[in-house]
Amino acid sequence: AWKLMLDLEEMTQERWTFFLQNYSNRVRSLEVDFPLHLDSLALLKKLSETFGGRLGSGISTLDATHLEYRDNHSTPLIDLLLGPNLREIGLPNYANTLLVPILIAEIKRRAPHVIKLTVMSIDRSIDYSGFSRLRTLSHVGIISPSDYLALSNCQYLQILRVEEWADQSLTSTWLPITTIPIFPSLHELRVHVYSTQLEDLIFRSITPCLQTVAFRCFNRQLDVLAFSLFFHRCTFLNDLVIELNLPREELAKMGHGNVRRLRIDNWEYMSRDSQDDEFNWIGPSYPEVRELTLGCGAHYRKRSEWGILASLLPTCNKLEKLSLHLHISTFTLSDVTSFNTPPLLSLTTLRLQTLQIGTTFVDEFAQYLAMTFPNVSTFEVNKFYETLITIEPPEGGIQGNPQCRLFSEEEKELFIGNFHKYQKAEMPSRMD
Repeated sequence: AWKLMLDLEEMTQERWTFFLQNYSNRVRSLEVDFPLHLDSLALLKKLSETFGGRLGSGISTLDATHLEYRDNHSTPLIDLLLGPNLREIGLPNYANTLLVPILIAEIKRRAPHVIKLTVMSIDRSIDYSGFSRLRTLSHVGIISPSDYLALSNCQYLQILRVEEWADQSLTSTWLPITTIPIFPSLHELRVHVYSTQLEDLIFRSITPCLQTVAFRCFNRQLDVLAFSLFFHRCTFLNDLVIELNLPREELAKMGHGNVRRLRIDNWEYMSRDSQDDEFNWIGPSYPEVRELTLGCGAHYRKRSEWGILASLLPTCNKLEKLSLHLHISTFTLSDVTSFNTPPLLSLTTLRLQTLQIGTTFVDEFAQYLAMTFPNVSTFEVNKFYETLITIEPPEGGIQGNPQCRLFSEEEKELFIGNFHKYQKAEMPSRMD
């Protein structure tokens, strides 16, 4: 395998001739990240026709997703590169979205064996039903209920990523659901949902092989019961990402006995301070979870104290990897004894995406982590901040973000080193 980078605008007729005669039939993967001028396109088309259109004859992967948004000159280039050997295509984000359905129709006709497709269509509906061999689809923009139903004609579809950019409920005609979408081969579903129409269709879908679900809906509260029924039908589900706007009581209802990797980004937490028992429902709701990430919801909360760990860990006794954000406003080792939390012996990887803490607490907190996670061999701290001043909220208001400074790399490495030092110091007492 080899990689060739060309500045196509600098290619003279002589260079194009040499390239087409000697190298074009060796190209298997082509990435286009800058639009060609129309004059260059005309020359390329003329020379390609002269040499039998060999520029795109052997290409199996065409990636044009990085082309400039305002440019529509890429259409003739992509049209020139379409060929029967193409298997993977990534289309640009066109300013003129009328081009997208036209180009999709051309791909169906001239590249019928495509198995991977990436499309951005902000305000145009796309019918994918003709792609019978499609394995992976990434779609950003408008997708109507009829478009989603048509996807069930793609019987070999394994990975589906759909990101709505707007709620179509007010502009689209409501379709009574008489057909249940069935995806017999789908094992990964990632969706960002605005409209209740699409949400309803997804929750009614039959997906017997689904293993990974990433569901994002934070502009409103979703139908928790329908969601629960949907992924409880997914008996092979083991990887779950949920980014929602729900109270923890509702999240607890969506537990699943097979999930081993779980990420929770709950925007409902942004509106208030956390409580010590914030996540004690995770263990009972997801008893087999091995990898847990508490994402942006935890990151944006005004406070997330060490007591969360004390309530979370006893219920997740099989946890091996933990990633979260912590903002420690006060801490002493004497406080820990009141919780009497046993160490989590199964944990081997701990990632603190954000740790915000006062300097006076750093050493004791490293000691606490070493006591709580004695078998962690991989300990990472991404963003390490020192809390300087806590901004008090107005009466009845939400607590403001504390002012802070970023610890130096040397200070971060010292904190991580102290964690491992305290781990070793704890070994004799654990052996006794």
